Amino acid sequence: MRKLYILSLSFLLWVGFVGQAFCQRHKYSEPIVIKNAHDLVIRGDSINGDEEPCLQIINCNNIRITHCFLGNSTKVGLYIY
Repeated sequence: MRKLYILSLSFLLWVGFVGQAFCQRHKYSEPIVIKNAHDLVIRGDSINGDEEPCLQIINCNNIRITHCFLGNSTKVGLYIY
């Protein structure tokens, strides 16, 4: 019983830590277009696409997207070409 309690508590702490990392406030943003870039990080944005893709990445390499919300796009959220 004690092992189950410790395992449950560990899981809840882990879920709380992961959830807290994602549930931080997002910076609202218009659709983003990145062309011919490299070594960029997009972090914590709430990108609303409307009639455009939320995020377009064109001819880029090493682009990292973390803790972002892509939504409200009538097309795709992420377009890479």
